[in-house]
Amino acid sequence: MNTLSFAGDMARLQQVIAESHDLVVRRGVVLETLNLRPGERVLELGCGGGYYTLEAARFVGPRGRVSAIDISRDQIAAANARCAEFAWVECREADIAAPPYGNAEYDVVFAVQALEYVTDLDVLCATSTACCARAGG
Repeated sequence: MNTLSFAGDMARLQQVIAESHDLVVRRGVVLETLNLRPGERVLELGCGGGYYTLEAARFVGPRGRVSAIDISRDQIAAANARCAEFAWVECREADIAAPPYGNAEYDVVFAVQALEYVTDLDVLCATSTACCARAGG
């Protein structure tokens, strides 16, 4: 588990940075690469304040599902507020190295600027993306 804290001032700073021009451009590039489709089931690891989560929800629509996890309670609160209008979005506090989901629940699993905080990438690969993404996802 990570020992970094994204609460209080640090959470607010991260949210300001997430709204900067460069990060808005990067979100566009990442989302274009993901090529999300209506009805897909998406898991975001390390969702922060929910900026990618919001965009993923718009792409998959109400027939889809977006789950987003982060270790920071403050970031999850921000993500829940940002995505409140979408009933098909669930944001919850959890460690990305031990996601609270089962095998093959998702069509797409992704993380942006979260892997550098993981102490053991082998464990992450074995327990999250490999077990959550469906074959071909």
